[in-house]
Amino acid sequence: MRAFSTIRSVLFVLLVAWSTSGAAGDNSTITDATTLIAGKISRFEALSKSFREFADSIDNERSIGTAFNEIGAQESSCYSLGLLLGHRSDVASLVPSEEADLQTKTPENANVLRVSAQELDNFVLAAKSALTMSHDERTQTWNADCVGQLKIPLSSHVSVRSTSFTLQSDGTVLRILGDIGTGFADEMIEAIQKYPKVKTIALGGSGNAVDEAMRAGQYIRDHRLDTTLWNGCFAACPFVFMGGVSRMIWSPYPEIGFHQFIDSSGSALRSGTPAFSKIVNYLDAMGVDRRLIIHALQDAAPTSMTIIEGHEDLLCQARLATWVQRGCSAQ
Repeated sequence: MRAFSTIRSVLFVLLVAWSTSGAAGDNSTITDATTLIAGKISRFEALSKSFREFADSIDNERSIGTAFNEIGAQESSCYSLGLLLGHRSDVASLVPSEEADLQTKTPENANVLRVSAQELDNFVLAAKSALTMSHDERTQTWNADCVGQLKIPLSSHVSVRSTSFTLQSDGTVLRILGDIGTGFADEMIEAIQKYPKVKTIALGGSGNAVDEAMRAGQYIRDHRLDTTLWNGCFAACPFVFMGGVSRMIWSPYPEIGFHQFIDSSGSALRSGTPAFSKIVNYLDAMGVDRRLIIHALQDAAPTSMTIIEGHEDLLCQARLATWVQRGCSAQ
């Protein structure tokens, strides 16, 4: 296993501790943002087509490789979500460039144009997705994948009204977005029992109810379900993820984060206490290398977060994930 120095710590204000939130996007903001986004979708679709046509006039090498499949995807998603939620100034720099060289006919420029076209295509997909989301889906995705990343300040966090449970892939995937709090396990179990075709739980969010998360994860394991990450997964969320028989991470590789949990007195849980021992026993039961998780937990105070990037080989080496797309496998 690689050294734990591959884990980096970043300041991460507890989402559940916020008593105020950023702008949530009133009707006028949403209308203006929708108009702006729709205009960029139309503009970028046309630009992408022109970039590809010029590149194809140079050579027939149309493949740019899988490394560019998600180029700009996170930036484009956060740009669109930021506009819709009233955080335009925080995301203004995330929009793709429209500049391109449509004169130089070299193979190198053809490749540059195809990469640029892919980035524009990714913007179109991300923007259309943001426009179809409900308000809660937008805020949950924004908080998980944008706030504290891409130079978007932590103060841009938006309060989430609820945790959402949504069926995907013909009813075989249950997408769960939002904070893990009191009652989460019962809500998840009820949703799984309601939809018996569910085979995979797709997660994204935060929250500090680790007991709820471990109960949910144990239910997932007992019922032989798989887990995957839909968005960033922090604090209690990874403990639900651990419950999957197969624990899959797909590109663009959402981040996973840990920090110390607090007890009823507001103090950080200390090793050797019954509550901490319960966490350790859960890690062992899930087959995850306790060294990684305990190190990650203890390395970050309750007001910080230890981030493990979703493409790290360390995830498979510690069996936190069993498979990472174009990366590692623990199976």
